[in-house]
Amino acid sequence: MKFVILRNEAGKFWWRGVGNNNEIMAASQMMERKQSCLDSIATVKREAASAEIVDKTDEPES
Repeated sequence: MKFVILRNEAGKFWWRGVGNNNEIMAASQMMERKQSCLDSIATVKREAASAEIVDKTDEPES
């Protein structure tokens, strides 16, 4: 997996988590600063291994 940082025409930044098969696995929100992208990537890398999994697939739909 790799993180790809992108910039749109308005100058805002975001990242995508891209798998080894080049499929997008995750994406961030738009951010004003590139450093914010780098900081959020660092947070995802640090926290992902211990993240809780919440499975709501068996809950009735409302």
